[in-house]
Amino acid sequence: AAPLPALALEDMTMPDATLDVPDAPKPEQKPAGSYGIIAVVGDKLISKLDLWDRMQMVIATTGLSDSPETRARLLPQVVKQLVEEELQMQEAERRGITVTDNDVEAGFAAIEQQNGQPPGALVKKLEATGVSLPSFQQQLRAQIAWTKLIG
Repeated sequence: AAPLPALALEDMTMPDATLDVPDAPKPEQKPAGSYGIIAVVGDKLISKLDLWDRMQMVIATTGLSDSPETRARLLPQVVKQLVEEELQMQEAERRGITVTDNDVEAGFAAIEQQNGQPPGALVKKLEATGVSLPSFQQQLRAQIAWTKLIG
């Protein structure tokens, strides 16, 4: 996610965020059960599952090797991105900005068009690389909300 512009920060009411950053999740260690909480942003929780899903997405979309070293190196950036996206979503919500399912579908179509892919190709690629569709949709939703907010 792009850093928050200085002008927007002056107008934002940012909730406190608390972090409990775990060790980098290993590829074979998808969290199970309660998932654990790694961050609280306002009244929203970010779980170890959220972190694991996003880590999978970053590795799959960047072509980086999926190793414990890569995950450890990416961990602080991925946690920061998840927190920033939640802050952006909360600020958009506070200002009455909504992102509809149609907006997200249009975002998928735009990505496919930019990459010269036919409709549905992005979802197939995400599934083939083990990327969580809800995680990708949430990131896209946050990007759209932030674009509407600053646009």
